[in-house]
Amino acid sequence: NITWSSDSKSVATAASDGTSNIIDAESGEVVRQIQASRSRHSAKPVFSSDGTLMAYSCRDNTLRIWDLVKCQQFSVISIPKTITHITRMKWSPDATRIALLAYESSHVSILDVKSGVIAKNLDCGFTRLYGLAWSPDSKKLYVAQGASIKRKNGIIQAWDMAASKVEVSLSDKKGGSNYGVMLTP
Repeated sequence: NITWSSDSKSVATAASDGTSNIIDAESGEVVRQIQASRSRHSAKPVFSSDGTLMAYSCRDNTLRIWDLVKCQQFSVISIPKTITHITRMKWSPDATRIALLAYESSHVSILDVKSGVIAKNLDCGFTRLYGLAWSPDSKKLYVAQGASIKRKNGIIQAWDMAASKVEVSLSDKKGGSNYGVMLTP
């Protein structure tokens, strides 16, 4: 599992032994190694938009946030047992929330970083949730859903985060799944 920082200067890796390397993208040198957890990672690490924080989800049902400037663990958050095997995470641009997708779940859980609690669970109506993207102002969350036996086409839902409801739902009329979503600046 690897991920790029928003400024494209760093790459983070997540190894099965719970270690993570922060690599300078230009030189290829490891600039930091973090023992993120003794538990295996379940999703790739994600940088906050300013690149100062990194979140890792672990198979022990914790989410660990590291302060990369101080090179120390910022917090360890226990994830409720109802959210198992996190497969995707996405920081909000304002770095106050992290959207979490769990394997075979129909919900997107919104973690409040400051309090360390799940602030919202957005019921998307179907499983096979694959992609997440926040609007630049952190007011909307876009969720990519795959096709299923009941629904032959993928959907992108635009969630209004203040109202916790779907504002727009876009359907792929050709059939097939949506495996990701990205917004242009």
